Amino acid sequence: MPAIAAAGEDDVKNGMLLLESHKYKEAVKSFTAAIEQNPMFLDALYRRGIAYAQIKDFRSAISDFTRCISIDPKNAEFFKCRSGCYRQRGDREKSIIDANEAIRLKPNDPWAYDNLGTCYSAFKTDKAIEIFQKAIEVDPNFSNGYARLAWCYLDQKRFPEAAKSALKATVLCPENASAYSSLAHAYSGMKLNKKALEALASGIKSLPHDAQLHVERAYLYELTGAYDKAIDDYECALRLNPDLADAINKLEHAREHQVDDLILSRRYGDAIALCDRLIALKPNSQALLFERAKVYCDTGQRDKAAQDASRLIKLDPGELKYCRFAYCLHCQMHMYNQAIEDCDAIMHLDPKFRHIHELRGDLHMKVAHWQQAIDDYCIAIKQGSQLDRNYEMRGLAFAKLGQMDQAVADYTKAIEENPELAETYHWRADAYNAIGKTAAGKKDLEKERAVAKRYGYKG
Repeated sequence: MPAIAAAGEDDVKNGMLLLESHKYKEAVKSFTAAIEQNPMFLDALYRRGIAYAQIKDFRSAISDFTRCISIDPKNAEFFKCRSGCYRQRGDREKSIIDANEAIRLKPNDPWAYDNLGTCYSAFKTDKAIEIFQKAIEVDPNFSNGYARLAWCYLDQKRFPEAAKSALKATVLCPENASAYSSLAHAYSGMKLNKKALEALASGIKSLPHDAQLHVERAYLYELTGAYDKAIDDYECALRLNPDLADAINKLEHAREHQVDDLILSRRYGDAIALCDRLIALKPNSQALLFERAKVYCDTGQRDKAAQDASRLIKLDPGELKYCRFAYCLHCQMHMYNQAIEDCDAIMHLDPKFRHIHELRGDLHMKVAHWQQAIDDYCIAIKQGSQLDRNYEMRGLAFAKLGQMDQAVADYTKAIEENPELAETYHWRADAYNAIGKTAAGKKDLEKERAVAKRYGYKG
């Protein structure tokens, strides 16, 4: 007659298989089914707590480990697991209490010391070092203790000691990813980038499916300017773990750096081609669009630059630098009405933007918006900005409207601010002549010639 399985045992076995397959949410459901059949099923509670911790539901994990402790208060493993969850939630005090209790119950367990040391490593590095050394004393072959010790030494910039400890960890356990990572950081801290890359290469050889090691090597390649290799590693990391946010962000930065490198090398055609390829993959990448727009502008392809500038402003209307870029570009292209709209956008985003009213006033002058120009120069003058120039420009606008008395008044104020404005004497002479004050006009032309003579140019 076949043996009868205990209530929930099959669900626990299934849950363990799901845990091993990293299907944590499904594992929770399976362990929950076992617990519903047997609320005191200790193994199911413990393993469900582990599954909850893996999906960062630390509150539920703590609840399960607390139930485990109530059933078996002398099991160090439960305190150790609950300590880790408290630490992840930022409850340092409770984490340390549980870690110490785990050590009291099982003083020869190096992992118990490892857990306590990790609690202290965030705020008392010296204390953490003592605890990790105790873990190694308990078990001289405890690879994780050496790796943790290496990270503490790195925090204190004790790079040679960190390298020695990390190297020992890799020897004891060639599949300890943290050991290779800390070893690379130690070598990098000593400016030994080649050895750091070798350490990460060894780690990747031992752990080819560890996405984070690829990310770290990619970042190191970036620091050494090897952007192609960096991008290869970031892409490999994302193939291994498509949700790795760190790799997603750094991959985009590496691509931007690669474009920058081509621009610095004046390989503008290659830079544009690379931007085209990358933008096809990520059409709304503002960084890449902005880089391409600037390259188009620098190479005289202003129509294409304007298209990218328009896309950027649609993607992020609140980004001031895009509006400023569009303004400069439209001015270069003599598209003054569009440049006026750019000024309007700049003023909306930053009402205190320096010189914006005189800039917009100049544009209104370009398109014969005389009254609008006067309005802008009035504000610029009120702000006390470049008074000689703005009085002069407002005078020109008044003259265009045939308001010669106002023009004369503004030219006079401009000359009071700066008596060396040769052209302003000329324009005031024209205004005097227009209102029949020819004698005053003649004197201004003489003053123009005198100023011109002093500065060595023809009046």
